[in-house]
Amino acid sequence: PQSAWPTLGFALQQAAILGGGNIWVSAGTYAEGGLVVPPDVRIYAGFDGDCDLTTFDPNVHEAVVMGSGPSPVMTLNQSTDDTAVLVGLHINGGGTAEACVEVNQRACQLLRVSGSDGVRGFKLRSNLIVEKVGIQLVDCTLSGCQVGGISIDGAFDLFANHCAFTNNLQEGITADDLLALGSKVSTLSISNCLFEGNGSEGLDVDLVAYPSLSTGGWQILLTNNEFIRNRLDGCLIDCDYETSPGWIAQIEIQGCVARANGSAGFHLDLDAQSSALLHRCRSSNNGTDGFLVTSETAPGMATASACAFLGNQAMGVRSSLGNVGVVLSHCVLSGNAQGGFASTSNRGSVASSVAFLQTDAWQNVETTHVHDQATFDPELFLSAPSGWAQTIGMFGEQIRLEGGITLNPGDTVEFEGDGVSRNVIGQVGNVLDLSPRPEAMRFPGQLALWPGPNVDTDWTPGPLSPLYEAGLGPLGGPFPHAGPAGAIVNGAPGS
Repeated sequence: PQSAWPTLGFALQQAAILGGGNIWVSAGTYAEGGLVVPPDVRIYAGFDGDCDLTTFDPNVHEAVVMGSGPSPVMTLNQSTDDTAVLVGLHINGGGTAEACVEVNQRACQLLRVSGSDGVRGFKLRSNLIVEKVGIQLVDCTLSGCQVGGISIDGAFDLFANHCAFTNNLQEGITADDLLALGSKVSTLSISNCLFEGNGSEGLDVDLVAYPSLSTGGWQILLTNNEFIRNRLDGCLIDCDYETSPGWIAQIEIQGCVARANGSAGFHLDLDAQSSALLHRCRSSNNGTDGFLVTSETAPGMATASACAFLGNQAMGVRSSLGNVGVVLSHCVLSGNAQGGFASTSNRGSVASSVAFLQTDAWQNVETTHVHDQATFDPELFLSAPSGWAQTIGMFGEQIRLEGGITLNPGDTVEFEGDGVSRNVIGQVGNVLDLSPRPEAMRFPGQLALWPGPNVDTDWTPGPLSPLYEAGLGPLGGPFPHAGPAGAIVNGAPGS
């Protein structure tokens, strides 16, 4: 409209003079960097040229802010009296901007904001020592950034929902460090988010305590997220406060999927006092362990319940170093190359769980009410893989198998736990041709072999399954089923 400001920067200047207000941004490309959002200013992008509220849609009317030079494209500086709001902006760092959005000690809400091609996507900083900063991210996308999608340093309460962190050169999200203040609990709540194709970890969180006479802690809740094809661990949480006794982290990961990552699917480095629960998760086809627990000093326990650990290149579950034991309940382990569950430094325990098509299922662990079956039994579950085949490389667009494995035309396979049914076209020597052919694959890896045309897993025991009422229950019963379907709070792992 005729009343529109000529540039976004000029609109921000006028808003500062007027004491704040709402800025509506119409579709277009704004070649402006070094923008500073004043207090009490809220930016809404996604309008047509007439700024008609009835046609507001950031996905249709894209407003792209192009940065240039090393300064952050947009900065939210400290303001204790308001919560900054950004909606619908597509921010490009031009390959040189320190951040697409830099947040300095300011509460903010970012909705449908994307950041790409910056040194960092969102740079969140706070050196406040008496209060945390609240950050809310909804439907945001961070991709193609040089250092990482989101970089966190300070005391925050961070909430992210339906966001994507993809193809960044380092982490999808890195918190180095997520600080907890004395008498405060910092929180990290991430749900329904995608961490895919990042150059190191998908999510990397270091928990550090601020020096204080009182104690504090952290609450970490990860729900229904996917960690896929990241170069290192899919999800890494490091309790790095072992010299601060009395501080504690509560970690809960539920309904998450970690697959085809270069190192571990889920890695908890529990060096200090903590409680950790992995529930209803699926970790498959990762380069090392499905679930890795390491520690140094503090004793404790990590629990995995109603989870599936499948086709990982090392162990399904491993506890190593330190004094933290791992307990499995109602889990399923299959096709892990080096074994099912190993506790290398202290005794672990497993109950009401199932190992099938799994060599060396239990290593230095106590077992009760478990089922261990090395061969395929179609009655064991309603739908599950019938075997595993090791892959060692590509031959053009075809897959090379480890020697001695022969498949027949028409056989059904699944690779990297991607849920795609692929048919065997033929095999010459150890070279396998599939339809559809995979576009990319991490090697070495595991192919899941399926007895029928579908690759939909259902861990419900079959009608004649030995898993019926085979789990651990009270004296005299009733006894639950062994495996994920028998858990009190059950559900398909990874859903």
